[in-house]
Amino acid sequence: VPGTGLRGLYGLAWIPLEPLLDLGPLDEIHEEICRALASLPTEYTGGSHRSMGIMPDERAHTAHGDYAEVIRAMTDAQFGLLTSVFLWTYALFSPLGGFFADRFSRRSVVLGSILSWSAITWVTAYVASFEQFHVLRGLLGISQALYIPAAVALIVDYHRGPTRALAAGSHTTGLVIGSMIGGVGGWIAEDRGWTAAYSLIGAPNLLLGLGLVFL
Repeated sequence: VPGTGLRGLYGLAWIPLEPLLDLGPLDEIHEEICRALASLPTEYTGGSHRSMGIMPDERAHTAHGDYAEVIRAMTDAQFGLLTSVFLWTYALFSPLGGFFADRFSRRSVVLGSILSWSAITWVTAYVASFEQFHVLRGLLGISQALYIPAAVALIVDYHRGPTRALAAGSHTTGLVIGSMIGGVGGWIAEDRGWTAAYSLIGAPNLLLGLGLVFL
């Protein structure tokens, strides 16, 4: 275009098409392409549908607007099942965590819980179906159930004097703060997709757990 410095592909002259063509149908074509891509599993599209900008308008602002990576067609009942399976396994296996803490090294039980929880969180970033997600949520409940009994017993072992209550309170504060910081995962999932959220939370904690093994 004379006077603008604009060039087209391969340096050829750039010609504005707006005055020559009806561009109205292009918006509809773009919407259809987005719908087609969003219906594909994310392993074929390369990641979060939301971050790729291929989310249909009516799904763009929903709680699982990027089709939750692996549970695109998840119903309300399935969502409730994901939540409940974690709580049920956590409750049922907590006594087993106490049994292990009484029979084996409490430090080892705590480390095992941290490592398994972190590994499960990391692997969750790459699940490919609701069923896989469901199983991992159950395993996550089991891995976390092992932590509290051993951690509390460890505090009692090391704090037999006037520092016991303070140590227990500090531990509880750490748990609550960790839960609040966990909300950052929701922000990451909203902005970058569920795969990035689970990876950024699970992988660093797994490295931390491996580091604690050698302390």
